[in-house]
Amino acid sequence: MARPFWKSMIAALLGIALMLPTVAVAPAQDVGRIAAVVNDQPITFVDLDTRLRLALLSAGLPVSEESRQRFLPQVLRQLIDEKLQLAEARSAGVTVSEADVNAAIQTIASQNRMTGEQLLSVLTRGGVPPGALVDQITAQLAWRALIRQRFIPQISISEADIDEILDRLRTNEGKPEYLLAEIFLPVDQSANEAEVKALADRIVSEIRRGAPFPAVARQFSQAAGAQTGGDKGWILGGQLEPALDSAIQGMSPGQVSPPILTLTGYHILLLREKRTVTVGSTAPVVHLYQLVVPVPPGSPSSQVQAVAAQVQS
Repeated sequence: MARPFWKSMIAALLGIALMLPTVAVAPAQDVGRIAAVVNDQPITFVDLDTRLRLALLSAGLPVSEESRQRFLPQVLRQLIDEKLQLAEARSAGVTVSEADVNAAIQTIASQNRMTGEQLLSVLTRGGVPPGALVDQITAQLAWRALIRQRFIPQISISEADIDEILDRLRTNEGKPEYLLAEIFLPVDQSANEAEVKALADRIVSEIRRGAPFPAVARQFSQAAGAQTGGDKGWILGGQLEPALDSAIQGMSPGQVSPPILTLTGYHILLLREKRTVTVGSTAPVVHLYQLVVPVPPGSPSSQVQAVAAQVQS
């Protein structure tokens, strides 16, 4: 019997991760103004401070010393991941055009009711050079293109797949369904759980004070849907891990959950809408989507298995 698609995809992602070179995070006192070295390329403290400002401004969070101390480790992690992803994409011949980057900037700007020029002007006034946003978008687009290049050719949606979805809808008619968004902060071997929990608490606090959930997700979440504002789509009750499923059952639309710990890390959920599954007399329209779940480089097999179980649940 052929291996299920998700298991094949996760195994392939793990293979990519294992092929990626190692990363050295260097103490400031040892290397001056170098925060980390990736593939012999330095990430300076200037790079780190610039990206931190970009993340905070984009997410609507205060640019303060407290925010700097709280969010700096997460931002450094993202910079390291981006350099690894960009290197892997380039080694596979993936390139990102200036037109693609400009289109992405225009999309972000329109979501904030601005023009592209106004967005860059706001960032500049906040001490963020436009190149920082360009670098971030370039890395994101390159990694997305690499994932499409490697995995989309393996996807084949058959009539049987569609029939299975329709049967599932009929079977679950009358059950609750939740439209969710998520911010995910992983806890792995290199992360301290208490620190991640403190970061998650701070994020929840800022969102409840008015910081926009989608913007915070785009900057800080490590979930697959981060770049779409954390969107998870409609989730049937009972499909998530027990801790997450239990949390959403007690939530109201518009409510944000406290940080929820699972085997892989902390989840912050936003319940956008709630409905009951119904199947009309006419044939429903079924949309099938591709979801790529990243596995951190060097993850132990137990964590990969936990991610696979979460995807299949």
